Amino acid sequence: MEISTLKEKLYCLVNLTAKRFDEYVDLGKIRQREYLYVKRVVLGLRYEDRSLVEGSKFEIRNELEPSGVHELVGMIKKEQLFRDIAVFIAKVCNTNEGQAAFWLNQFLIKILKYYYRKELGREKLSYLIDLFVNELMGKAIIWHVEAWLMGINLDVPKIELDEGVVLRRPSKEDFEIMYPIHVLPLYKPIIPSRVPDAVLEINRREKLTPYLYPYKERVIFALQLYKPCSLYEVYARWKPEAIIQVGGERASMQLLSPTFRCTLTKEDERKLQEFIKIIAPKIPLDEKRGVLELKSYLGIALTRYRDALLKPEPISNKIAYATFGLEALYLKGEEKQELSHRLAQRVSKVMYLLNRASNPKCVYKDVKRAYGIRSAFVHGSHKELLDRDLFDKIVEYLRLSILMFIQISVKKDWLVELIDDALIDEQSNKELKELLDKNIITLGG
Repeated sequence: MEISTLKEKLYCLVNLTAKRFDEYVDLGKIRQREYLYVKRVVLGLRYEDRSLVEGSKFEIRNELEPSGVHELVGMIKKEQLFRDIAVFIAKVCNTNEGQAAFWLNQFLIKILKYYYRKELGREKLSYLIDLFVNELMGKAIIWHVEAWLMGINLDVPKIELDEGVVLRRPSKEDFEIMYPIHVLPLYKPIIPSRVPDAVLEINRREKLTPYLYPYKERVIFALQLYKPCSLYEVYARWKPEAIIQVGGERASMQLLSPTFRCTLTKEDERKLQEFIKIIAPKIPLDEKRGVLELKSYLGIALTRYRDALLKPEPISNKIAYATFGLEALYLKGEEKQELSHRLAQRVSKVMYLLNRASNPKCVYKDVKRAYGIRSAFVHGSHKELLDRDLFDKIVEYLRLSILMFIQISVKKDWLVELIDDALIDEQSNKELKELLDKNIITLGG
């Protein structure tokens, strides 16, 4: 059986199922029933102060009783046509006939929902069959993903980040969901009542949901790196245009402490598009889980950068985390002596060549001071810091350094040695400057 023949047989199976459905309805084997739904409604939403006024209303819907539908599909499964299709699906998908029959069962149940509502025209049926077959063949499907973010302000209603990717202000529709009372507490929406600062909306064609996790996380990391921004996700939901695969939602229970709130304007849109295009693909993530790859020095530095931005700890501890991130980038594993001096020299040299420090000596002093706070943290003591000036500088040094290392595709130790040589040798200094000028395309906003 070819794919074209499979589609033809699915058409025949749908026609048979529709005919049997009408017969079951006439015999009273399939009946409608009234179900009570509750809808969460928004009476008022102000983005400026993140205020939300909510209410609820009830609605009665006529729906088919599931028992009759399942009995009908059970009868269809005994048909030779159903069996032939299930055997073909099992062969093509390299699975057993039971699994194939389950997928086909799901397909028929979805078809019947549209047929019952009189929404199953020729065009709609063709679309659903193509969707089902493409899933079976392992082709990509469209996923609609939303991530609710805190720690950022938008001066405009929305900013386009990439094709099918938008960062926008929250709307009333984000909160207005409807769910059936008769299935509670088996299903209860976990959508939070807190108004997010922004919603990252992704409409992207992928094969499976896990492949979306790395992409979403890379975009969030890029937003954190574009400017020092204590951006974090509080809620996410995803829905596929699919027959077999299903959507879901997830709420974060992490206790975080945003230190930097950044603001994005329309002027940032073009810069962000270029920034995400360059930086996001190079962020080292585990492709299966969408989390940072901690075996790489960049993964460690990014983890410490995020710790400094978000961990609910004193500023002095956050300075220590940022300093750990600089160490992951600029110190070599075998180095044991004069670490604070080496680190401060290398960071100051790079900041100067990136035109982010008019006086390298000031950067050197900042890093030395931060290293002292880091050492106190490691050894179990605490240095109280009353002003944020040093923290802001160290986080910015780390952000710029991460962006530099991400964009320069050379071995870390080789680059660190070149930085050392550039401190005392004019030719090495020229080589390092040319390397940065050639490879550093963007340093964010």
